[in-house]
Amino acid sequence: MDWAQRSPKVAWRREIGEGWSGFAVANGLAFTLFQRGESEVLSAWYLETGRTAWEHEIPGRHSNPLGGTGPRSTPTVASLSSGEVVIAQTALGIVVCLDCETGVPRWELNLLQRAGINQIESEQNVMWGRSGSPLVVDDMAIIPFGGSKSNSSTIHSLISVDLATGEDRWLGGQTQISYASPALLTIEGERQIVSVNEGNITGHNVATGKVLWESSWPSKSNGDACASQPVQVDNNKILIGKGYGLGSKLIELRRNRKSDVEDNSVWEALDVWSNTRMLKTKFTSAVMFEGKAYALSDGILECVDPMTGARLWRGPRYGQGQLLIVNGEILVSAEDGRIASVNRSNGKPVLEVKVLEGITWTTPAVAGTILLVREGTAAVCMKSSAG
Repeated sequence: MDWAQRSPKVAWRREIGEGWSGFAVANGLAFTLFQRGESEVLSAWYLETGRTAWEHEIPGRHSNPLGGTGPRSTPTVASLSSGEVVIAQTALGIVVCLDCETGVPRWELNLLQRAGINQIESEQNVMWGRSGSPLVVDDMAIIPFGGSKSNSSTIHSLISVDLATGEDRWLGGQTQISYASPALLTIEGERQIVSVNEGNITGHNVATGKVLWESSWPSKSNGDACASQPVQVDNNKILIGKGYGLGSKLIELRRNRKSDVEDNSVWEALDVWSNTRMLKTKFTSAVMFEGKAYALSDGILECVDPMTGARLWRGPRYGQGQLLIVNGEILVSAEDGRIASVNRSNGKPVLEVKVLEGITWTTPAVAGTILLVREGTAAVCMKSSAG
């Protein structure tokens, strides 16, 4: 997708219901969520044409005057022996698993019912609507769980369910959820589920959900929320960012082997540096590429040395948008609907195209020469003929 040589063209454009769900792409289909009346809709579109392949309606409606209406999470595609499935979570915590090709339901799990809370209480605790995308690991779907603040014993950071049946595998952590999705990272050779929660970050054993380590990270999920993903910097370091004036910090994880503990090791999480002025990622996450971290910091494109926290350059302002690294260059989806290709060495725009008219908070998706972008009520497919 060499936009410096040839500008991309719009392949198709279509209206879509409200929401901030991104696209997952597999086998010529693009999967996303949107609001239609009093239901959220999980929909599969043909990638080349934008036509609907199938839809599945899930009753429920989340709306907030500041955050808008509709679903927030992006679906996840995974493989089973019986075929590929798509798993998605609504803004109200209903998780569905459907056959990718046909849209036939496999299973459904209502996380609010499972936690013993209703929508009103859930939105008092998690104000902006549940936005965590399911993480698939070892034939499990792992999802932020939550619970009731009035009964802290019900709170769990994560739930793991069997990918084929939706039945419980484990509950992990005892911290209220944030708006980030769980991530699978390999720390000093050991796979861990890393979860950004309300007030902390935790590492979990993949098989059991047991908390291996914890690092403080102040936030409130009914206020100054965490939405950024953890980003692995090297073998044992994780970068985490946040808006609302907190900035970013680098965490170093150390494993000390002990013969008297069950898993034969104890993990320690140490802050290497923290800086309230760097990588203030409010709706977005930093991206690592060739030893440097790139992000929209309170809307301004920024490049930082993640090992020291030193800023290397600042670029233009794009608002609360999103960014990806594509073919070694920065692709920015701006809050005002622009798509920009940006030089990674100096932050200068190579090409900018106005694509959408509404507020654009959703992460774009790239599939070969195709780029999918959407805002609250419209979606656009752009295609580059270069390459």
